Amino acid sequence: MTLDEILNKISELEKTDKINKIAEALGMTQQNLSGSRKRDSIPYKHIIAYCIKNKISIDPIFGNQLEPTHSEDIQLIRDGYDALKKVNQLEEEKRKLVEENKQFKEAIKNLIADNHKLSIDLRKASEVNKAAKQG
Repeated sequence: MTLDEILNKISELEKTDKINKIAEALGMTQQNLSGSRKRDSIPYKHIIAYCIKNKISIDPIFGNQLEPTHSEDIQLIRDGYDALKKVNQLEEEKRKLVEENKQFKEAIKNLIADNHKLSIDLRKASEVNKAAKQG
């Protein structure tokens, strides 16, 4: 897979064909991206960071034809993908905890309201009992 093919996929995701916008999305300058294009050198670190930042899999970018030339690049991609999966798992756990927190807050609110009602009922019963003893 060539850098231009990868950039075309990122261009589709970003809904722009402007190289400066694509470079910005990748966290690069337009000049650095242009240099990478001239050398057909894939900036793996920037692409992995883009995928992680945007919470997308590397598969749509590299299209299952990933053959980096350096073992560092392979490990970086694996680590980035693992980090992306972990971030997604943690965000799902956070969402569940936030929902549980809302439910607990509502339950506490209801308990406080019930406690208030019971206090009023107890006060009334005490007054009735006092009145009955006096009367």
